[in-house]
Amino acid sequence: MQTPSDACIPRQAALVPKGPITDGLQLGAALSSDHAHTGERVDLYFDLSVPGSATVRLWTSGAPADYDVTVFQNGLRLEEKPSWHVVISRVAHTDIGPGHDDFQCLPLTSMFDLTAPGKYTIIAARRFRSGDSDGSVAGPPIQANELQLTITPPTPNDRGSTP
Repeated sequence: MQTPSDACIPRQAALVPKGPITDGLQLGAALSSDHAHTGERVDLYFDLSVPGSATVRLWTSGAPADYDVTVFQNGLRLEEKPSWHVVISRVAHTDIGPGHDDFQCLPLTSMFDLTAPGKYTIIAARRFRSGDSDGSVAGPPIQANELQLTITPPTPNDRGSTP
């Protein structure tokens, strides 16, 4: 059984397409798979990049707290699993320069109950703060591209059945 502490391994490749450029930053999102069977793990990957020519200082609280993820199934919004809510107390900064990317990964199936077969829409954004010394200035959320996921029941072949 998966737990919120399960770590996913970010892929080290540029993710496309990306959302609009916001305050010199651009966010792309991708799923580990756009089709999965019930009970299979699905990870959500983020690629934050600087398409311009200036270095951007980004204040962060930690991957889960820095992202807004909304999931809809057949048009209905799903609630995050209560066990996923975490309290982040540390705040740190990172500088992202032109041509560099910041990769993050969240275990989507730990965050939301994706066990019902159907079509899911994932909308994600990255929250951030700026400021030279303390990150006290809240910036607008950086929107990622919208993602689609299909969950289907396992087939007899997936269960390892034999004739």
